[in-house]
Amino acid sequence: MIPVISVLNQRAAVILSIMVISCYLAGCASPPPMIQEPVKRYFEVESSLDTVWRSSVQALVEKGVIISILDRENNLMVVEEMLEGGAFQRTTAEKAYFYSGLARVSLLFTDKGEQQRTGININSVLQGFTGRYNLYVTSNGNLEKDYFLLIQNNLPVRKTYKWLEDDEGKTDEGNRGEKKTNVQEESAPQR
Repeated sequence: MIPVISVLNQRAAVILSIMVISCYLAGCASPPPMIQEPVKRYFEVESSLDTVWRSSVQALVEKGVIISILDRENNLMVVEEMLEGGAFQRTTAEKAYFYSGLARVSLLFTDKGEQQRTGININSVLQGFTGRYNLYVTSNGNLEKDYFLLIQNNLPVRKTYKWLEDDEGKTDEGNRGEKKTNVQEESAPQR
C-alpha cells in the first residue's frame, strides 16, 4: 500500500507556506524608521521679508539648484536638487544604500511684521534611487537645516566693531583724545 497524505495535511502545509512567505515579505516592507527628535522645519531670521526673499533667490541660484516655483505673491519657493549617494544618505533616516536621490524642498516665508523678523517653513520630499527601486524616504532634518543655513549665511549683515567703541559709546577717535589728556608727561630725572 502506498502511503497517502491526507488532504487536510496538504492544505495545512500550503497555508503554512503562504504564511511564512507573507511574514517574510511583510518584514521587507517595514515602517519608516523612528527619529530621535522631531525634524525642525520652522526657522526665524532677524531681517525683513524682502531682504530674505532676495538673498534666498541669490543663494539658491549660486548653489545651482533648480527653482521650479518662484511665487512672490504667496512667498513660496520650490526647488529640486539631485544628490549623489553619500550626500543623499546623509539626509535620510533610512538605513539603505542609495545610488542617488532627488530632494524637492518647499520654502515658505512669513513676515513677522514690526519685529523685522521673517519666519521660514522648510519642508522636503525625498526620493531615493537604489538601482532597482525608487523609494520615498523620511528626512532626518539635515537637509532642512542645510537650506536654512544657506539662506541665513547669505543675508547681508550690518557690521559693528565693538572694539572701536568704549562703554560710553564713544568712537576710538574720541577715546584717543581723552587718553592724551590723561597721560602725564614725566620729565627726565635731574642730576
